[in-house]
Amino acid sequence: MRAIKIGLTAVAALAVLLVVAIVVVASMFDPNDYKGVATDAFMARTGRTLTIDEDLRLAYFPWLAVETGGVTVSDSPAFDADRPFATARRVAARVKLLPLLSRRVEIGTVELEGLTLNLARDAEQRGNWEDLLEAAANERAPAEAAEPNEPAVSAFEIEGIRVRDGSVYWHENVDELRYSVTGLNLSTGGIGSGEPIAFEAALDFADETSGTKAVVAASAVVAAARGAVTATDVDATVTVDSGGGAPVRTLEVAATRAAFDRAAETLAVEGLTTEIAGIRAAWQLSGSTLISNPAVRGNVSVERAPLSAVFEQLRLTPPAALSADDLGSFTLATELSFRAEPQLVEVTGLTAELLGMRVGGEASLAAGNELAGHVVVDEFMPNGALQALLRAAVPPTVDVGALGALALDARFDTSLDSGRAALRGLTLKAFGATISGNIEGVPGERGAVFRGTIATSRFAADALAQGFAAMLPPNLSPSELGMIELGATFVLDSAADTLTVAPLRAEAFGLSASGELSARDISRAAVWTGKASVEQFSPQELLTRFGLPPQPTSDPRAFTRATLDTRFAVTNDGAELDDLVLALDETTIRGSFTLQGFDAPAYRFALRVDQVDADRYLPPKARDAEAGEATAGDLELPQNNTMNLDGTMEIGSLKLAGMQFASVAARILIGGGDLKLENARASLYGGTFAGNFHVRAAGNDPGLALDGRASGLELEPLIAALTGDEPNFSGTGSFDLNLAGKGRTVIENVRTAGGNVSFDMANGAIKGFNLGSTLCRLYNVTQRAPAPPEQPALTAYEGIRGSAVVTAGTATSNDLLARTSFMDINGNGTLELAEQRLDYELDAKLTGSIGIQNCETLDAFVGGELPFRIRGTVTEPEITPDFSKLVRQQLREELEDRLEDRIRDRLRDLLR
Repeated sequence: MRAIKIGLTAVAALAVLLVVAIVVVASMFDPNDYKGVATDAFMARTGRTLTIDEDLRLAYFPWLAVETGGVTVSDSPAFDADRPFATARRVAARVKLLPLLSRRVEIGTVELEGLTLNLARDAEQRGNWEDLLEAAANERAPAEAAEPNEPAVSAFEIEGIRVRDGSVYWHENVDELRYSVTGLNLSTGGIGSGEPIAFEAALDFADETSGTKAVVAASAVVAAARGAVTATDVDATVTVDSGGGAPVRTLEVAATRAAFDRAAETLAVEGLTTEIAGIRAAWQLSGSTLISNPAVRGNVSVERAPLSAVFEQLRLTPPAALSADDLGSFTLATELSFRAEPQLVEVTGLTAELLGMRVGGEASLAAGNELAGHVVVDEFMPNGALQALLRAAVPPTVDVGALGALALDARFDTSLDSGRAALRGLTLKAFGATISGNIEGVPGERGAVFRGTIATSRFAADALAQGFAAMLPPNLSPSELGMIELGATFVLDSAADTLTVAPLRAEAFGLSASGELSARDISRAAVWTGKASVEQFSPQELLTRFGLPPQPTSDPRAFTRATLDTRFAVTNDGAELDDLVLALDETTIRGSFTLQGFDAPAYRFALRVDQVDADRYLPPKARDAEAGEATAGDLELPQNNTMNLDGTMEIGSLKLAGMQFASVAARILIGGGDLKLENARASLYGGTFAGNFHVRAAGNDPGLALDGRASGLELEPLIAALTGDEPNFSGTGSFDLNLAGKGRTVIENVRTAGGNVSFDMANGAIKGFNLGSTLCRLYNVTQRAPAPPEQPALTAYEGIRGSAVVTAGTATSNDLLARTSFMDINGNGTLELAEQRLDYELDAKLTGSIGIQNCETLDAFVGGELPFRIRGTVTEPEITPDFSKLVRQQLREELEDRLEDRIRDRLRDLLR
């Protein structure tokens, strides 16, 4: 008992002494006298100034407490000297006195109010805090190297840390504000007792560049032991406002455990989940070498999350007819990895299912710059929701219902710094076609350059025609388009404003073409140049493909083979075809063709044709045509023709209307609905032709007109070619024509023809009848004289000439003159041009003996006149002579002779 009393007395005395000492110290000691010592020490250790504007306030029992305000730490001299590194409105800390006697440090709650930190990096990415870390490291090194002594304290505990109304500002390039944290409030539980530490924090974050703002609240229980830090019950909420009317997004993060081992440099996160707008993701993350070279691996998965939430977060508005149920849900799973040096972020094993399709792929980001990946979409049929989304995204003229099965396989890579991007190994399936290729874009100072290759499979046009029906001519059917195929290698230089496509190949409309294409000034008044080749095709089949009837031709093999080669140039004002080579059946056409203007096009050309049989391309002749089939005479003139055409054509060898021409040349003009052949010239059958041809197709008075002269023609081969029959004429002839007709068909123009014709033929023969033999036979019948022997059906002539006036398709001649070896003939008559029927009345004068056996009976009529009539067709004429005139003349001469003899006899009698 006595010992207890003594002990209590000692403690009481000690307490009284401590109180007396505190009172003495408080009355005699002013801590503000030592602010200068503190600021000098701070300067010595860090090279920065420490300023304490307010007085230091002390409390002594049972806590030794200090509180002040207006604390400022200057920035590094290499940064902004006018902007402090840190300021604090109020700082307070306290420590229990009595535990100090037993070397135990028990600190109360450390309070920091109004903290402001200005963190900055310069152009070399050096931070304004690094010199402080270096100073701390230099001060710690000697202490760590000293001999270990008995610990200065046996225990160290902090009741907690509380930060209120803190702010942190992050600057780049010293003074460019990028990020800010305001309203920072942080509190912890007890520290140093060995128990886990409860941690709570809240702050407002702002991205000063993009305007994005976020409100963050987080809590966790943290434990540290043997160099390892473990956080459990991690919970955080981040509410993001991107501005610009974007919806505010709230992200919730939770983890059951996160452990960091400093010695092993590892991190393991368990039970990590994130949720935003109903999209919940589960994560597994682990890190290694986090201090020396951080690396993180893990995976993330999303199960049946609403796709409508993704649209909402991406500010996408689906069509009004699509509900959240229509969009359905999506699932996603992928593996992730990150490595600091060399920097690499990878996404592998990606699988996703949404909108009825399955997506797979991988991606990587190297050095924060090189992005590459691989995307695969398995073949699928678009469901109703996807079709509705596509309809909203594409022009209304596209029918997405025609897409058919879709699939995609492509690799991509891009440089985020330079902007270079590429698609490689692209394979896309749509509209029944497979599109493959490689595309690359490389930016430049003045614009990007895009290059690549694109090719399609050969596919039927049905789906494509359905999908783009509104963009195609209304009457164009899939069968007309036929099979389609396209292949091209291209370079698009936006800086130079040029495009090159070489080689280029395409198939459509039953045609296969290849070539190359170049363009300049494509963003302004583009000029397109290149060359094209069309492989052999059938023009007749091309007509049939477009639902047109085959062109009626005399030769069924006509219009069955054609190829085309040309160079071209196209501008906003027109187009030119140069080095044109068109092979049609056995004909080759070369030259140039120009189109001037697209609104009211005018065509100009200069063409050379080696040889052509035009009759092959005309309708059959009347006698060869089947019932109801069009013939050459039925060939109709075009109506409502607005074409404007002017050009020249030269033909080496031409067959037309059965006739053979050589060295043909003409100027061809079409305008105002009319067609003209001017300065037409040709060599034919030993002679020449020069003239003009005019087709009046416009208006209500169509017709044809022909004027020209043919000289020195060999008639026998000419007529044989023209009629296709054995020629009934021979000799050499010259003709002058000036004819015009009316009507829509050739035969109508022949029947209505009017004008003038003159002709001069020499040294030939007319086949089909023998004029001398016919006259002799008919006369001998009347005289009951023997008939002449059978003679060749041929009448030779020395010359035939005359002229005719043509009216309503009938040629009327009044000055026909003809000469044979035994007769001169003149007369008049008519010839119906369309039916080739003639009716001529002729007066013949016998100039000599016919020279046929038994025809001496007519010798007595030499010098006399014999009228006769020729009627019928040109090929089968009927000749009817009138011998009465010859008989009357003979009788008159006989009577005159007899009378003369009687008069002579009477005179003789009278003179006797």
